Amino acid sequence: MRDLAGHRLIGPDQDPSAPRLAERWGAEGGRDTDRHDLVSFRTDSRMVQEAAVHAGIGIGVLGVFEVPQDCCLVRVLPETAVESFPVWLAAHEDIRHSRRLRLVYDALAVGLRLLFG
Repeated sequence: MRDLAGHRLIGPDQDPSAPRLAERWGAEGGRDTDRHDLVSFRTDSRMVQEAAVHAGIGIGVLGVFEVPQDCCLVRVLPETAVESFPVWLAAHEDIRHSRRLRLVYDALAVGLRLLFG
């Protein structure tokens, strides 16, 4: 974590998790906890954060499910969990009462719990 001080970091901007993430990176990375000093590339778009990591702009937080196994990215701090977040399964109102959809969603929910606890 202390080595983070020498790297450009990619993270959220206005997202409510930004101060918590900056505080954690700062406390464990030996930096000031002002998120504007910590994160050199800020955006609340997960797609843009992922693209910035792939472009080599800096180190960012990606879910393991967001990175293809054959990807050239290198996982740093694999023993460190950054933050958990809720996952929602949603369906259009016109089909949400469908038995077929319910069976698929129930199976997805079980699979997600098995993968991510």
